[in-house]
Amino acid sequence: MTATNYTSPTIFLMQKNSGEAVVGRNYKGNTIMICIFCQDKEVNFPKGGDHVPPRFIFNKLPPPNLRKVPSCKECNNSFSKDEEYFRLVITGIFSHTVEADDIFDSKISRSFDRSPNIENAFWELLKVDLENNRPYVDFDFERIKRVALKICVGLSYL
Repeated sequence: MTATNYTSPTIFLMQKNSGEAVVGRNYKGNTIMICIFCQDKEVNFPKGGDHVPPRFIFNKLPPPNLRKVPSCKECNNSFSKDEEYFRLVITGIFSHTVEADDIFDSKISRSFDRSPNIENAFWELLKVDLENNRPYVDFDFERIKRVALKICVGLSYL
């Protein structure tokens, strides 16, 4: 249930205007670029890309000027479960605002309906320290870190 083969994003930080990522143009005139995450696959950009910051962060429709970075389909899809987990932990556990409640009541509730595993994962985060009789949250830090690093790589590219 983790993202596939995501290498350290600090290795590869292409600058948008450096020309390193541009390969050429296709017959429709779209720019063909190299994925900034795997540095391997060609991307028909801007059609093939990943939003930065991710669309899941926004409760309502994302702003019309939300930017994209070149990301191949495999990289883009490999993070979907971790991004859903990230949203669940950040909004469902740590955020106590009206906006977080709205996201929990809409997007996260729909995630629960689509996938009982997500709902089970949510309840498994909540634990009780029996020795001290205190509740705590036991989340997978590596999954949170992968998404945070992915966001940072995307933002550094812009």
